[in-house]
Amino acid sequence: LNNLAYMLLECNDDAREAVFYSTQALQLAPSSPAFLDTHGYILLKLGQLEEAEVFLSRAVQIKASASNLLHYAELMLLTDRKAEAEILLEKQGKDFPDLTEDQKNQVKEFISQLK
Repeated sequence: LNNLAYMLLECNDDAREAVFYSTQALQLAPSSPAFLDTHGYILLKLGQLEEAEVFLSRAVQIKASASNLLHYAELMLLTDRKAEAEILLEKQGKDFPDLTEDQKNQVKEFISQLK
């Protein structure tokens, strides 16, 4: 369900349907960092930024990953909290140096927004 939700968001740009599946996934495993991250990221894309922060911050607190740190940094940038975004990006770079090309491009984009 979590993978389906993420694919609906990324491949079909369908956040409304994606949130339905991410909600179901969270009901099965409410403490899963991956599920919390997906749900929070979908909420971010829906513009529900305060609610997204609840899920993304919890995902990072339980177990930080390259993905959830980038999603949380994106939220910080969208809410004009550049200092917090910078801290998250620094942690991401230090703890997860091996990124996919898409993640590397995202980091570059976010860093350019910090200036």
